[in-house]
Amino acid sequence: MQVLTRTGGLHASALRRTATGRAGCNSLVRRRRYAQVASFSSGPTTTRHSGNATTTDEERHPSPYFKSPGLGVSVDVHNNQAGQSGDVTTGDIDPSPLVPWTLRTLFRHKLTAEDYVDLSDAHAIAVHPNGPAASVSQKPPVISYGWRVTGERYTPFPVNTRGFFYYHPHPRSPFGGSIRFRVAQTADPTRFPEGQDLLNEYGTTWEFPLLAALHLDRYSVLRDAISRCAIVTPKLLAKHPMLVKSARGWYLDAHTQCVNEAREPFYVDLADWKQKIIVPGDYDLSLLRLKYLFLRPRTELDAHLSDGARWPFTGGRLLCRLEVHERHEPHRKLVAVRVLRILEPVRLRHESLREVVTAGFPLTPGKLLAVKGSVVAVHRLGKLPHLVSDTLIERDAKRSQDARRTTLEPDGIICA
Repeated sequence: MQVLTRTGGLHASALRRTATGRAGCNSLVRRRRYAQVASFSSGPTTTRHSGNATTTDEERHPSPYFKSPGLGVSVDVHNNQAGQSGDVTTGDIDPSPLVPWTLRTLFRHKLTAEDYVDLSDAHAIAVHPNGPAASVSQKPPVISYGWRVTGERYTPFPVNTRGFFYYHPHPRSPFGGSIRFRVAQTADPTRFPEGQDLLNEYGTTWEFPLLAALHLDRYSVLRDAISRCAIVTPKLLAKHPMLVKSARGWYLDAHTQCVNEAREPFYVDLADWKQKIIVPGDYDLSLLRLKYLFLRPRTELDAHLSDGARWPFTGGRLLCRLEVHERHEPHRKLVAVRVLRILEPVRLRHESLREVVTAGFPLTPGKLLAVKGSVVAVHRLGKLPHLVSDTLIERDAKRSQDARRTTLEPDGIICA
């Protein structure tokens, strides 16, 4: 049974495994089905003899590449910094298979039955329609469902994730588009509108940001498709040269959230104080840091603490959005954060409460984030053209007046 959310997508909870035996059988079928896919070699193996035992260099010095059970794909899992280069890290040491996605097109109206993929309990790997390139990277273009801070691992797509990858453009931001996954029960592309976009575990739409595909070296297959489909032209890149450079500088990866304008929902995981939220402008990117949203500026009491030690939260997940906020003073319009829903109760460390002043608690859905009674200002007007242009401000103000408010029960705080 499909469980639909208010955002019109298919939530991951509706795609959970129903039987362990069935999932194991499906994995075995996939391993046999995709065993013929060309492998990415991790290098030659030398055999050594020591007494009666025969060992290899790979056994003596374990290879920094993990081979997927279903494919001969080698994935770099050692000595990478998560989220900084787009490299697959230790999270890929996962028994889930890699399912090839032959990237013929990104346009939904050009999809065929051959573009239908079954990603149940698996990761995807983008494959060029004409076969692997002459020089194959040791870092394959793996696409995962999500990234778990707890355990530091990439998670496979939920069971029953079957459908089509496609490109969804942003209506106003030329670099705000993303690759999405449309869950469909049949391979008939004419029934594409009957499906639902896959949601991530936080309830927002699962997306692979366009900017991540443009700057991450490992996803050259995606860039080729973007070029073939003329989604981003050389002329557009020449007009906005700093956007891609900024994406590389901010280490924007496949699981980084991009907020392109006001009222686009995004999630906050308070267990991860390093979480990045990117706001693209016309010519540059801005970075939302959680420490500036949920903590007051440093004082003498906590000046000696590092950012990690100063972070008082051990858990909590929120659904938020950016809004244009008018202060009482004239010409003081700011961008603020409104909490839409508390997905998981907020947890605080006891020892941190005395030294660090946090956002006002208990957090109440529908309220703006404030520290000591003052609304947290994300950016001043004019810094983010796409987000706070005059047209969007007028539209945002009208929405605020006409919005139908949903009654949500406030969630309390659990002190662990």
